[in-house]
Amino acid sequence: MTSGCDIWVADLRPETAVDLAFLNEVESRRRAEYVFAADRARFTLGVVLSRRAVAAVLGIDPRAVDIDRSCPRCGAPHGKTLLPATGLHLSVSHSADLVAVSVTAAGPVGIDVERIDDPAPAGLHELLLGPGETAATPAAFYALWCRKESVVKATGEGMRVPLTSVNVADLGAQVSDLSLREGTPPRSRYSAARW
Repeated sequence: MTSGCDIWVADLRPETAVDLAFLNEVESRRRAEYVFAADRARFTLGVVLSRRAVAAVLGIDPRAVDIDRSCPRCGAPHGKTLLPATGLHLSVSHSADLVAVSVTAAGPVGIDVERIDDPAPAGLHELLLGPGETAATPAAFYALWCRKESVVKATGEGMRVPLTSVNVADLGAQVSDLSLREGTPPRSRYSAARW
């Protein structure tokens, strides 16, 4: 793999026995903790896409892909997704009926997908928009949300960082530098992709 980024996207569908065979013991336990069938299906499809995407890059059987989600703070399997001993970086996102995975050797990566609700649910603007930021349309709001969430996934901060503190460049830019408003800016870049 070069410094490019492979993005795999799939529509949600009912799980099959073949899909469930992709989950290891830890993932099976985590899947069982989801209350709703759609959440279990999104998690399972994220695992399947992750293993297939990484396997395609490495030229190995997808079931041989080792994925580590151990939280560095508590050890539970909800941390940043790591691919030990591969030199690859992975990110997973899902929203409504869409699941997306990005894999690259270029460096830490973050991906996010969001269903566009028009209008955005009440209260979300206050959770997303930082000082001086605006989003005039639902599409602009969700594009900003995706970019900010991609940043915190790539940096490994996750939702421990308020999205109001994440500063992303102009929405019209295809490739932009990203930074957190407080603290040291991460060395990250993103490219906007539409499909």
